[in-house]
Amino acid sequence: MFFKTILSFFLLVFSLSSFAFGEWEFSGFASIGAGKLDQENVRYIDFTDEWSMNSDSVLGLQAQVELSDRWSFITQVVANGYDFTEDDPYTPKVEWFVLGYQIDSSTQARIGRFRTPQYLYSTTLEVGYTYQWVRPSQNAYPLFMSPFKHLDGIDLSHATSVGDVDLNYQVFAGITEGTYEGTMGEAPWSFGGNFTASWSDFTARISGHQLNLNIDYPGFEEIGLVAGYQQLASIYAGNPEAEAALLLIPASFNAEEQITNYVSLGMEWAINDWTLASELMHYRSEDRNFANDADGYYISAAYQWGNVSPYIMIGEYHNRFSDDVKNKVLASEQVIAQGVNTDLDTLRAQTIAVFDLFNVDQETITLGVRYDFHPKADFKFEVEYFNFLSDSYGNFYPDSPSEVGTTAVLTSFVIDVVF
Repeated sequence: MFFKTILSFFLLVFSLSSFAFGEWEFSGFASIGAGKLDQENVRYIDFTDEWSMNSDSVLGLQAQVELSDRWSFITQVVANGYDFTEDDPYTPKVEWFVLGYQIDSSTQARIGRFRTPQYLYSTTLEVGYTYQWVRPSQNAYPLFMSPFKHLDGIDLSHATSVGDVDLNYQVFAGITEGTYEGTMGEAPWSFGGNFTASWSDFTARISGHQLNLNIDYPGFEEIGLVAGYQQLASIYAGNPEAEAALLLIPASFNAEEQITNYVSLGMEWAINDWTLASELMHYRSEDRNFANDADGYYISAAYQWGNVSPYIMIGEYHNRFSDDVKNKVLASEQVIAQGVNTDLDTLRAQTIAVFDLFNVDQETITLGVRYDFHPKADFKFEVEYFNFLSDSYGNFYPDSPSEVGTTAVLTSFVIDVVF
């Protein structure tokens, strides 16, 4: 029913511009897409070996008003087909709710909820019409950062120029929280900034963001790891050293006040009929408890041929889970040796195997084409090839790990519209 509605909606909005009602201005965007993997037993976002129409489908509405010469207000409500939470598909959520104050012609302060400005396309992350591909590369837009896509806080931006170069500075601070595949994360405080330089048809950007994270993953309790160590620890209640070593392991399954740092570099260059773009990200967290380090990048090239634009994109993504939990498992062997308790040996092996699943190494190659069939609408089709390295499953979630191949192909298409 939703897709019949949105298709009808497309037909109505193609001829419309942003419109005003009194002092208010209204606009919006929508995408409807579908994708399918070439193999069974794995899931990527919401894609499986059956056609899925949720992962890339979205509807967003925006309203803004100039309250005075200096004050303004903007709000945006977005309904995603899939957003890594347990909410029903297309549940409307407030992504922007910002009160802005124009300090002078070059400087603005804002307070409220706004997009966390981590990436080159942060402010238009769900507006598919604004970028070349079906979706931004997950190599540089890591999925595990999805819960922190918006920030409740304040920011300050300043624009200036030096010769022909336009410069923009932004600093921000606030709180953020969300859920990713059952993992609940919150940052009681976070802050960061970015710097953008643009001249002619070239744009370069650097961004940094620090978060103080609390992370809770109930999955470790659901598969019995927590209860397993607690039960075994009770057996060694008369041995304080052994009991403490065993209880220390499940105590590290969550993260409290984990300091993490995220840095990204991006560039875009439009030269003649070519558009080149690249971003890389560098994520680091303290090596304790539930934590990870990640690096990734993409390089993209597109050629504009009339209304048609074929493109190619390559990239890599690497994620390494903290060795802290594994080291605590190994340390427990110094107190209770292997072979003394077979149940404990099994639990240790299971723990290491589960945490190894968080390690990711993948390469991707994407070939696609964009067709702008209307001044405010496009159609995109692409094929993305995944090569899993180091016995990992990339960003995929396997149902039966032993049956997952070393490669996968995702075929997808989308229609984007802005109005």
